[in-house]
Amino acid sequence: MDENTCWWNIPLIEEIFLKVEVKVICSMVICPGGQQDEMIWAGTKHGLFTVSSAYHLAKSLAEEGKGSCSSEEGYGDVWRKIWAMKSPRVEQLFIWKACQNVLPTKGNLYRRRITGDPLCPLCEREEETPGHILWGCPSAQDVWLECSRSFEKNNSDEADFLHLFELLLGKLEEKEVQPFVAVARQLWYRRNSVVFEGVMHSPAAVIQRARDQLHAFEKMEQTHEKGTNTTIPDQLVTHWKKPPEGYVKLN
Repeated sequence: MDENTCWWNIPLIEEIFLKVEVKVICSMVICPGGQQDEMIWAGTKHGLFTVSSAYHLAKSLAEEGKGSCSSEEGYGDVWRKIWAMKSPRVEQLFIWKACQNVLPTKGNLYRRRITGDPLCPLCEREEETPGHILWGCPSAQDVWLECSRSFEKNNSDEADFLHLFELLLGKLEEKEVQPFVAVARQLWYRRNSVVFEGVMHSPAAVIQRARDQLHAFEKMEQTHEKGTNTTIPDQLVTHWKKPPEGYVKLN
């Protein structure tokens, strides 16, 4: 610094540093009052460091390298449509988890060192992600092709389930979104039945279970509008079962 001008000694800086560094250095303002420098943390308004602010900064830096959503409004429209669906809350929560990639797929469990491999338990060829097990897996495609021509026409190779669901929301009619979510949830149940019980349900059984769930929900909605009570059919109620010897269930 030049003590007479209270500014940078630009000739000396240009002699020592690279051009890119010179530009950065000279862009920093020097305080003319001669005050002592202070350590300031830019992650908070008051300039003091906190662990939570460091966490949020690290998350934002990690997100910078990711691609942006094709929608101009980001994913906000997707979340609004999920929570506005006329579906059971459990199905809304399920599809939200799938879009957020927080389902306990083998891919996620492998990254957390809980399982030995990330391969899909059904096809055993690709990493199990929400996009694969609910859409891309051949076993899932068998269900979608039998389910509806609308889903067949909207066939997509999109691996990321959030991007896939965003595309489908733009193509499907509103009345078709609810059946899609119901079938997707039953695909996840079928996957679990294979993993934990060794039982593989047919595409027809998966679709029928989803239709039964939709019919039960619609019946409850109609009854609720009329102001009367109703009960869920016993075959649609999931009862707790004691796990086999050597296994533990964790909710």
